[in-house]
Amino acid sequence: MNGIYSASLHTYVFENNLYLIPSVGDSSPVQLTNTGVPGVVFNGVADWLYEEEVLGSSGALWWSPHGSRLCYATFNDSAVSTMPLPLYEGQYPAVLPLRYPKAGTANPEVELRVAAVSHGGAETAKLVQPPQELLDKTSEYYVTMAAFLDEEALLVNFLSRAQNWTLVSVCREAASAWHCSKQAVETASGGWIELSEPPLVTPPLKGGPAFFLRLPVQDAHRGNFRHLAAFQDKRRTFYRSTREGRPGESHVYQVPFDKEGAQPVCLTCHLGDQCLYNNAWFSPEAEFYVLECLGPGVPWVALYSTADHKQLEMLESNAELKELVENRAMPQVRNLVAPLPDGYNATVRLLLPPGLRDEEVLKYPFLVNVYGGPGSQQVTELFRINWGHYLASRKGIVYGLVDGRGSGLQGDRRLHQVYRRLGTVEVEDQLRVA
Repeated sequence: MNGIYSASLHTYVFENNLYLIPSVGDSSPVQLTNTGVPGVVFNGVADWLYEEEVLGSSGALWWSPHGSRLCYATFNDSAVSTMPLPLYEGQYPAVLPLRYPKAGTANPEVELRVAAVSHGGAETAKLVQPPQELLDKTSEYYVTMAAFLDEEALLVNFLSRAQNWTLVSVCREAASAWHCSKQAVETASGGWIELSEPPLVTPPLKGGPAFFLRLPVQDAHRGNFRHLAAFQDKRRTFYRSTREGRPGESHVYQVPFDKEGAQPVCLTCHLGDQCLYNNAWFSPEAEFYVLECLGPGVPWVALYSTADHKQLEMLESNAELKELVENRAMPQVRNLVAPLPDGYNATVRLLLPPGLRDEEVLKYPFLVNVYGGPGSQQVTELFRINWGHYLASRKGIVYGLVDGRGSGLQGDRRLHQVYRRLGTVEVEDQLRVA
């Protein structure tokens, strides 16, 4: 069972069918779908592919801001091949057939529907018709994101199965269906397009709903970069980004929205070497923000004003954790840059035993954490204490992390070096550095 809540109404999914609760405590659930088949047809809840690889969540339904509309996805896995999973329960193992698509095999079919709902129940859901530009382009696509801009407009992002063409659309209700119109198209040559995040919806501008999406921006010869803004009308735009030449850091910047050529101002770069990885959460009108200092020191969280960027209140200092860490023998951290073919560099981090001295003539075991998933990043300033720290501090092992070609946050050109050749250059880079 999977429950999703709005401002005034509630829904849940049971056995892959969607139910509405008009009023908690004094009404019976209203069944909105009846096509659900466990393991095959999913309404309002994601199948394996969409939960793990697309939406990143088990939920596949979206409320409008005031709760008068409900959009939900239906996934039909009838044509998807099954993967038998053994379940070792009881005296004899059982087999769970999991619908599990692979490269070149059938994917689940996806549809979106929107229902008008109220405390009195729900109207018959209407199908969301994809834009004709999408249907002319491909018959196989993903729905990577859906979000209401207001009670009448639904934003949907469609992505081709090859993941090299995506279309952002706004859908509005008609007599028998919701029709989607193209808003933006993004293409990629020599690589793929990252999955879209939900939009940043702002107060209406010029009488209509306004939203911001992270889209790639060409940056000289290093490829595209994506930056997300938090928008404050009439004042400035806030966004989060890495610092130039320091892909492991994350800072919050502001830049005037209405001044062409204005330079960004870093709001977190002055916080010191223990606060190099930051995140910010803004209030609806962007008058205040919660700043998260996430590393490399012990994290803390504080409330700030956007007017003068002064700290108003410390929300969490993690004083006890800080004292605990300070009383432990932590590894020495060394950050290095290693040259790679074709003009690239690998970002390398070594965790060294606390007592290691450079002038010593001693040999230490060397262990590399081998990982090179596309877009991943191992060398960051995010606070972590993990197995590598234990090995370095207690077992005298030099522990290494490597971000080579195919790693994230250094532009699409570097990221797409592994396009259609997984298991090649990222493996070579790990071996070369080691």
